[in-house]
Amino acid sequence: MHLSAPITLYRNRDGGFYVADLFQGHAVYYDARGHPVQIYGKPGGGPGEIRQATQVFLRDDSTVVIFDVSRGLLNMYNREDGLFRGAVSVQGGSHHAVRGNGAVWLELINRKRGTALAKWKDNDSSLEYYILLPKEYLQSGPLGGIFGVASLVVWQDTVAVGMAASDTIRVFTDRGGYASSFVVPARKRKGVPSNLLDLMDIHSGLSFEEMFSAASALMQMYRKRDGSLVLVHADQQIHGRLITADVYVSLISPDRRRACVDAPLEVSKDAQPVYAFHADTLYVLEQRVVNDTDVKTTITGYTVDGEGCDWIDLE
Repeated sequence: MHLSAPITLYRNRDGGFYVADLFQGHAVYYDARGHPVQIYGKPGGGPGEIRQATQVFLRDDSTVVIFDVSRGLLNMYNREDGLFRGAVSVQGGSHHAVRGNGAVWLELINRKRGTALAKWKDNDSSLEYYILLPKEYLQSGPLGGIFGVASLVVWQDTVAVGMAASDTIRVFTDRGGYASSFVVPARKRKGVPSNLLDLMDIHSGLSFEEMFSAASALMQMYRKRDGSLVLVHADQQIHGRLITADVYVSLISPDRRRACVDAPLEVSKDAQPVYAFHADTLYVLEQRVVNDTDVKTTITGYTVDGEGCDWIDLE
């Protein structure tokens, strides 16, 4: 049950967590007390096997889905016993999934198709692709490679989408029609420089490590029950294979006219944190090195509210 590279976290209604492990080729379910209960998938290239797990989520009450990014497959397993049930081929890379309006909505970046999301309706065997990528992501390979992730929120007939390297949150109808947008200003975090495309140019002279840290990255977004939006940003640094981050949490008012931005969140510097939301709670999975040799993995829950906020008006 060792977690070598946890990359996505998904909480269910029972209080347990599904954790996708990028390098182990599986996902692990832990109960509400942190005890490992079930493994889904195993390393390999055969049916039900996984090379690189970048996403885990529940499609319904009986189906666990793991995305194998290296083969472009959504592998489905019985929730109770982990038995493989089949796979669906998709185009793109995915780290986020949310349920809404009788479907699972996946962040599924596809530069060739030029789309950011996919909608997987209940009982359908194929996906519908939605929401055009911003033109910057089509113009720059390094930008799409380093910051090629989107966060999404779905409610009623509305979808909000935020690209990792953008301070603009775009709002669409659930049919893909553009509705509005707003900009989340940076106060303490690095933000997104206006010349980001130039910095991402292969002739800019920047190293990969410098490109990786050129902008704040939107890591997660969530809509609370009162209608406000919570955003998690990370100023990331890469040191060889180790990714660390300074993390900030922002709150957007329900009418999307005011914001309380960049409350710092203390996280481990020993590994890259993983984030998830459920029932108005932000969960952060962290790994810390203890006694120089052992790794301690914890999941901590945080409430996010506007008490004491220094609210600012959005343009």
